[in-house]
Amino acid sequence: MRNKQISLVAIAIGATVLATAVTGKERVLVYATIDVPGATRTSPQGINSKGDISGGFVDSAGQQHGFLLRDGVFTKIDYPGAEYTDARGLNSRGEIVGAYRMPGEPSVNRHGYLRTRHGEFLAADFPGHTSTIPQRITASGLILGCRHEHELMETMRGVTLNARDPGEFTETDAFASMHTGATPDGSLIVGLFTDMDAGRRRGYLLYGDTFIPFDVPGSRGTQAWDLNPRGAVVGVYRTQATEITVSFGTSSDSLPSTTRQRPLRARSGSILAATSSATMMQPVERTDSSRAECGTTTRIADQLLGTIRTVAISPWLIA
Repeated sequence: MRNKQISLVAIAIGATVLATAVTGKERVLVYATIDVPGATRTSPQGINSKGDISGGFVDSAGQQHGFLLRDGVFTKIDYPGAEYTDARGLNSRGEIVGAYRMPGEPSVNRHGYLRTRHGEFLAADFPGHTSTIPQRITASGLILGCRHEHELMETMRGVTLNARDPGEFTETDAFASMHTGATPDGSLIVGLFTDMDAGRRRGYLLYGDTFIPFDVPGSRGTQAWDLNPRGAVVGVYRTQATEITVSFGTSSDSLPSTTRQRPLRARSGSILAATSSATMMQPVERTDSSRAECGTTTRIADQLLGTIRTVAISPWLIA
């Protein structure tokens, strides 16, 4: 419980610093603790433009379920017959994606699902592979995530599925990768992968066939977890023994024209967080103790499809 509450505070602190950096004005944020009644752990994973929230929780018996929070009412999500269900992303249409595992399967197994706004479950599995983890879904029905076999390294690859056309799907050959977000039209995708030559996690942008890896300067590992319609990317990085949440975004002027011309609005399936005018903050699930401290603002002089915008860094130090 303590970890979860501190995590929400840390996000809000980071968003406050970020809003100040981008707009020059400090924003007043409203804080709210999210607890599924009777749960021992609650993990919000997604929020849409209507304010609906999806996530997962563990009940008093140790069972994992998904949930939808809409208008103050929690709805439990369990894939029929599954012993494990999570709910990750959702879009403005009320469609939710997540993963489940059936009784007797290895713990690493995951199967993807799409839950319609009417509560119907549909399969969301990448063809020819044991496991699929859908992470996000856009309003157009583009599902982003990864597929794997019986481990999460050698066979893990970032994938897309089309909820409107099951025969349309793509994958990247980046090692141990996962697509974690996209612009509304799907022209720009963000994700994370493991660079075996460098021996660390890295973020990436995917624009058509152009694969652009990136790192937070001086970090031991970078994970990109989402981006908004203007291409501002957020994620976490690790330095020494300390993990720090960081928001870093590309300038909209440096993005490809098909992305740059998109109107600024909250992306469907966006991550639970307070948002500034151009960026979003990503909560990271933790099981260890952590403490939040106010951060600093800096500028990263790296290139992600152009120049990097001012960055707000909020240390989320691991005790």
